[in-house]
Amino acid sequence: MWRLLLARLSGGTSPWFPLALGGSVLVALAGLLLPWVGGPDADRVVHGSRTTPDGVVELGSRAGLQGGDGLLLAFAALVAVLLALLCRFRAPGPAQRTLLTLVGLLMLAWSIVDIADVGRFADAGGGELRLRPSVGGFVSCLGALAVIAAGVLLPLDPETARRRRLLRAAGLADRGRHRDALEEMQGLMARPAPATVDPDGEIRLREGAIHALMTAMAGQVDRADQAVRAHLELVEGLRGSDPEELHHHRVEAARTIAVYDAAGALTFLDGLRREAHGRWGPGHERSQAADRLHEEIFTAYYGRPPY
Repeated sequence: MWRLLLARLSGGTSPWFPLALGGSVLVALAGLLLPWVGGPDADRVVHGSRTTPDGVVELGSRAGLQGGDGLLLAFAALVAVLLALLCRFRAPGPAQRTLLTLVGLLMLAWSIVDIADVGRFADAGGGELRLRPSVGGFVSCLGALAVIAAGVLLPLDPETARRRRLLRAAGLADRGRHRDALEEMQGLMARPAPATVDPDGEIRLREGAIHALMTAMAGQVDRADQAVRAHLELVEGLRGSDPEELHHHRVEAARTIAVYDAAGALTFLDGLRREAHGRWGPGHERSQAADRLHEEIFTAYYGRPPY
């Protein structure tokens, strides 16, 4: 169990996870423990509010823990750690990468502002304080840069990214934007999933079936017929050795055919029903699935059940 946990925490070959954790630790350390203000007069810096000789109350230096910015940076570092852990144990997507990078940019910007803030303040008598930035601000900047690098290097899960794009296309189709959905789907299929992500071809089969259905729903009959034929050829190549799964994919293809050619779908299903009944018997799930779809399409097309 612990070996598995350590393997997941290692972040694989990409250094993004150690960068995210290490950078967050540096930012929190700088914000909570290290000095941000140096120089001969560092001990005279007024943190928080102060009253000028003219009786005006104004804020003093914000840099470091005493001014509160250290706590804000520590909180941002905690958010970065939680994001990194989430991305490590769940497949990360573009949103997680963007959030991690934005948190790093926020910490970097805040650190730079605090470094620039050092040395702008006078003492209670109006004299100029001899100040310079100290180690805290620079360590915080270094940590923030590490978190930004982690966000940039965060590897996206290829299958998750494809699923998100597939869901986007499905959402467009559900809203009646069939042509837009088809364009999104065609863009997805233009870059097939690599063999390392789709070793058994399941992603290609799923995307091929959805592409054919979306083409049919978009009213492009000729292209839909071509897409169905291409999908069935892919099914034959990938699942030809498994009669049951091959039959299942063919029945689902008949459902797509029915969108633009109900009579053709019924003819196709008649052959699939005879095949299933002869091979497995009428009580088999494949036979029943073909029978149900045949009845569904027949009823929708003719306005009455087939029996």
